[in-house]
Amino acid sequence: MRATAVIVLAAALALSGCAFAPYQPLDAANRQKIKTIGLVSVPNPPQYQGTNFSSPALLFGAIGGAVAGASAESRSTALTTLLRGAGFDYGKRMEKALTSELEQAGYKVVPIALPRSSDRKFAEDFSTVDAYHVDALLDTSILGVGYYDVNFTDSAFRPAVNIQAHLISWPGRQPVFSETILFGYKNPFIPGAHIPAPSSYMSSNFDDVLHDRDHAIEGLDYGIAAVAAHIGERLGGAEHAVDAVTDTQPSSSDGNSSGVEPARAATTIDRGNNESQVQTMRPKAALGKFGKFSFEVERMAKGSGCRAGQGAYLTTDAGPVEGYRVECDGGVVYVARCEYGVCSQQK
Repeated sequence: MRATAVIVLAAALALSGCAFAPYQPLDAANRQKIKTIGLVSVPNPPQYQGTNFSSPALLFGAIGGAVAGASAESRSTALTTLLRGAGFDYGKRMEKALTSELEQAGYKVVPIALPRSSDRKFAEDFSTVDAYHVDALLDTSILGVGYYDVNFTDSAFRPAVNIQAHLISWPGRQPVFSETILFGYKNPFIPGAHIPAPSSYMSSNFDDVLHDRDHAIEGLDYGIAAVAAHIGERLGGAEHAVDAVTDTQPSSSDGNSSGVEPARAATTIDRGNNESQVQTMRPKAALGKFGKFSFEVERMAKGSGCRAGQGAYLTTDAGPVEGYRVECDGGVVYVARCEYGVCSQQK
C-alpha cells in the first residue's frame, strides 16, 4: 500500500503539469563567470498541503480516491488557516534563506520580482531584468509545501518542502543549473535530491501537527533552510564542483526514521518578528561551525535554562556522532552529544 501511495503522488504531480527538472550541475567555468545572481521572487503556494497518501481509500478505485482527496482537502484547508493565521510566508522565508546561502557561497544577490502564471511554473517574462545588471537568474517553482504522510517505511506526517530550481545565464538565457529537490520524504519515482526530515518533526496524527503550531512552523523552517543549504552547496564555488557532479542523488536515510542525513543546515528562529534567521553549516565544516543538529541542541539548551546568544557550535568533525557546545550567559557552558540523530546533554 505504501508503494501504491507514492506512485499515486508521482502520478498526481505529473498530471498537474509538473515536468521534473533533470539534474544539471553548475560547472566550474560557469561558476567563475557568475558574480551576481538575480534571485527571482519566490512564489507562495495557494494552499499549504496536508496530504495523506497512505489512506486505505486509495486502494478502492475512483470512489476511494475521492474520499482520500476530500480528506486531504480538509487537512490542507486547516493547515493553511493555521499557518496564515500565524503570519507564515513561505515565499519570504525561502527568499531570505536563499539570499543567505548564496551570499555565503560568494555571490552578490539582487532580488528581482517577476510575474509568473503559476506557483508551479518558472517565470517567463524577463522584460525588466536588464535593469538589474546580473550574471544569472535563480528561479524556483513549487511542487508542494506542507505536511505529508508519504513514505515507504512509516505513516508519520512530516514537513515537506518540494521545489524545482534552475539557474539561467544572463543575458544568454542558457540553463547552467537545474534540480528537483524533495525535503521530507524519499520518492523513488521522482528524480532529484531527496532530503529526509528529522524524526523530531514527525507526527503520527495530523491533529498533532495542528495542535502545536510553533512546532509545525519550525519543521517547515527546517525544511526551507535545508533546501536553501542544498542549493547553496550546489552553487558554492569550485571546491564543491566535484561534489555537484558526482553526488547527483544525495544520500538519504532509507528505512531510518531518525533522519540522520538532514540537509547540513540549522535554523535559529526568532519568534519576536516571526521570521526565520538561517545559519548554515558548509560541507566538511571546521570546528566552531554550525552543525546539522545545532537547532535541536539550541532548543535543548534553552529548555535547560541556558540563555545564549551564540548558538550551538560543533566541537567535533561533522559526522554520525557530533559534539556541540553552547556558550550561555554568565559563563555557563552547555555541552551535548548527538549520535545518529539522537541528542543528549553531557555533564
